[in-house]
Amino acid sequence: MPADFLTRRSVENRTAEWARSLRAGGRVLVVQDSAVVGSAAFGPRRDGPDDGALYVIDLHLEA
Repeated sequence: MPADFLTRRSVENRTAEWARSLRAGGRVLVVQDSAVVGSAAFGPRRDGPDDGALYVIDLHLEA
């Protein structure tokens, strides 16, 4: 992600986003050599009750 995008995000905002995603479904962290290098959020589809959805994938590509 671009640095300017990350600097505009507050701890409070990110905490609220993580809390919502954990209530809705879950999170998966990608760890390499004891460092978090990515995450994904998933949960129920927003437009239908039958299938799940992948909401976001964040990866540090230089890891």
